[in-house]
Amino acid sequence: MMNRVMNADSERLLPNSYWRDRLIEGEPSRVGGGAGKSPAANEPGQARRCRGSLRDAENRLVYTLAVAEKLTKEKLLDFLARLGASARTPGACFITGGASAILLGWRETTIDVDLKFDPEPAGVFDAIPVLKRELSINVELASPADFIPPLADWRERSRSIGEFGKLAVYHYDFLSQALSKLERGHAKDLLDVSEMLRRRLVTPADLLSHAQAIRPQLKRYPAVDEESFMRRVKEFLGESSHV
Repeated sequence: MMNRVMNADSERLLPNSYWRDRLIEGEPSRVGGGAGKSPAANEPGQARRCRGSLRDAENRLVYTLAVAEKLTKEKLLDFLARLGASARTPGACFITGGASAILLGWRETTIDVDLKFDPEPAGVFDAIPVLKRELSINVELASPADFIPPLADWRERSRSIGEFGKLAVYHYDFLSQALSKLERGHAKDLLDVSEMLRRRLVTPADLLSHAQAIRPQLKRYPAVDEESFMRRVKEFLGESSHV
């Protein structure tokens, strides 16, 4: 069976094995039931991000190249500078995941730029397709709130990276990043959370209290099992000797 795959430069038919081989970081996705289960569109928590697609299962816009280079700190800063120069009105950009990790130094590269605009400045969406081709990078509009309920005061806890033209850029709240990574549970996600704890970007007490605070909202994220999520958070903190 074949699936239609779109990227910014071409449209072609690819076998289903293409999708299975290109889930995030090459790992089977638990979110939305994995590669063998198609999550319902537009349901929170049902994301499945596949390389080569313009939109994922939640209809979030994904700008990808068929062949992209790994993202370095230098290339990310170049991207942010050019993105800021494209902004015609003031706005804020929150980066997350691997992009935060390479800026803070515990990863040297990542596979794409995950970001969220709020508020959205005029001009940036016209610039992104051009920048991803010029820099040979992948860009996805994604944030921890696509996987778990938004945490209270996440914006106030988001740490400033700098001003790029009219664009203020921040690390998305590290508590939100850490809990969404614990929900996914991939090996690289767990290493990232350990590094956040080691660098005191988050604390065990705050992780646990905020995980408990979002429990009532987890029913809006059908792919997330409440008991499994809480058990995973507690087990990680206990096994990592952080509490």
